[in-house]
Amino acid sequence: MVDAAVLERLLAGHRRVTLLPTYGCGSDEKLPGFMQILLAASRRRVAANTMYVARFERLPECADTVLARLPLAPGELRVFLPLAAHAGPLLVPDGRCRALAPLSVCTLDTAALDGLPPVTMPAVPLGQEILAGDTLPVPVLGPGWYRPQSDGVWSLEHAPVMALRLDPPPAGAVAFTALVHGFTGDPRTAQHVALSVNGHEVGRWDLPDGVTTTINATIPREALVAGTQLLRFDVAAPARPMAHGATNDVRELGLFLHWFRVDPA
Repeated sequence: MVDAAVLERLLAGHRRVTLLPTYGCGSDEKLPGFMQILLAASRRRVAANTMYVARFERLPECADTVLARLPLAPGELRVFLPLAAHAGPLLVPDGRCRALAPLSVCTLDTAALDGLPPVTMPAVPLGQEILAGDTLPVPVLGPGWYRPQSDGVWSLEHAPVMALRLDPPPAGAVAFTALVHGFTGDPRTAQHVALSVNGHEVGRWDLPDGVTTTINATIPREALVAGTQLLRFDVAAPARPMAHGATNDVRELGLFLHWFRVDPA
């Protein structure tokens, strides 16, 4: 539950609320804060970018990473829901964001954020394998991922992001390792995936459909920044299993992340 008094105060000073992830693109009515914010916004006649629907007439086009990177507009309150509350604000230009547990909120009206704590990114220990499933110990996922399942998490669009604050801070290059598999819907093809760190491309792979693969990338010292590292996977061609007759799964899938680790190079 979000602090109702603070939420009402924030909404009172804004004309529009942007919720990320959007409904059907990683969030649903069970996600903490989602329905509470929509209800509060409707009472104050604040427009929202997304809405709960019982059934989709047409499946949504997910582009939450793109939305997160847009400059904040006057009168906009941008809210990152729990799935992306830590990593999402890193995408917002100027970083005018604060924590409102279990969410984070961003606005050009910095006075509206008075009294709210900064968004903190829990540390990812070097040399430790991190399972990306529903027991994920560190909230590293930003927009672009579905809700984690027991053995990992699926990407849901072309550019899912992660944020890693490494502990201890690396003195030099680091090695990124992950267990993944790609999905195309056609076992004769491969999903093309690239990885960039803080805007520097560090690896490219062709992942055969459905084949579990270990990927490795060296992240040079010059690609690292002080504090938190922003990782972006570029997934060439997400596909829906239902469209290929595989299952009745309507999600748009491309990359499945089982686990990852970061070590000194």
